[in-house]
Amino acid sequence: MFFFKPIKVFFIPLLLLALPTFALDDPRVLTQPRELKRPKRIARVRIPIKIRNYNKILVKKLHGKIEDFFRPSSFRSYRLRARIDKKNDFYLGGWHIESIPVKWNRAKLYWEVKLRFHKRYGKKRGLEEFVGTTYVAGLVDGKNFLYNFQGKKGLKFKNTLGQPIADILIGPPDEKGLAKNKPGTRSTL
Repeated sequence: MFFFKPIKVFFIPLLLLALPTFALDDPRVLTQPRELKRPKRIARVRIPIKIRNYNKILVKKLHGKIEDFFRPSSFRSYRLRARIDKKNDFYLGGWHIESIPVKWNRAKLYWEVKLRFHKRYGKKRGLEEFVGTTYVAGLVDGKNFLYNFQGKKGLKFKNTLGQPIADILIGPPDEKGLAKNKPGTRSTL
């Protein structure tokens, strides 16, 4: 009768799925290599960076006068691992750092990068304030698409009132553990 035909059509695909497949027993499947695309090797550069924030301290003096001063915290060391040909974003504690490659000479192993610094605020660090930017250039050394950056630069960022925000040292440490270029008084705001 007619009312059994839709039931038979419904169960036929389910029965075919339950049958065992013999794809692994077929010799053509195992002998034919697949054409796979190899992933492109991306060169990366390790950029050592140290950041020292300044904490604002409010002191109430006699007669209700409030004075503020800034106490530096200790340096925190980071190592950014940036792609050599694309823009990168790094979120380190209360900072958002963008690295934008400017120049790459593979023959001389010379790399120039623009670093943009943003200070992050808020309960969930959702607000950002642009602090400054700098260009850092130098040689890189390494092999197998992983290089170490040898350029050095020191920065001191201040706000519009001239109060310090952070000291930043970019580059590998010296023998004494400090970068040669200590933070200057100029910043690029």
